[in-house]
Amino acid sequence: MPDQYGRGLSCSWQALGVLTTFFAISSLAPINLEGQAQTWRLPHTAWGDPDLQGTWNFANLTPLERPRELAGKTVLTDKEAEIVRFAHVSAVFIKNFA
Repeated sequence: MPDQYGRGLSCSWQALGVLTTFFAISSLAPINLEGQAQTWRLPHTAWGDPDLQGTWNFANLTPLERPRELAGKTVLTDKEAEIVRFAHVSAVFIKNFA
């Protein structure tokens, strides 16, 4: 839209447009910063499988098998779930600290 003198956009708006376009286009270019060399590779075992050694945390409250007393139930009530949770936490505590 022309200004009051019939000119197009003012110089500051043109500069803003040029800068915005420059940054938009330059952000699409891949950037490889120094120190980000892609030399790390996933370690493999002697037979070629990925080496998954390390510390694994399996701490959760979901048992792998349903307790016998709850075998036929599809859904637990809040009270039953609390009892199962308490029993699990108690067993873990006794195992680790007794």
